Amino acid sequence: MTTQNDGGWCAIRVSQEGPKQEGPKPYAAGLLTKRAAHGKVYIHRVGDDTRIDYTPAQGYGGADSFALRLIPGDAVLRVDVTVTK
Repeated sequence: MTTQNDGGWCAIRVSQEGPKQEGPKPYAAGLLTKRAAHGKVYIHRVGDDTRIDYTPAQGYGGADSFALRLIPGDAVLRVDVTVTK
């Protein structure tokens, strides 16, 4: 993911397959398994999705990364971030 360090955040939306008649649904929880070294990660529910927000540290520009596990299941998400100033 690439984001600009302008005071905002960048988001990833994910969902899991629910019963066929219900459609997608959010994950119950997300566990951060590797913290971002140069920003903050916030995992929360928005409607039928789980949203992962990344906010770079003020004034930072360069590479960052984080990883998380989504529950239930074994979904693992590893994210490489490029932050531009």
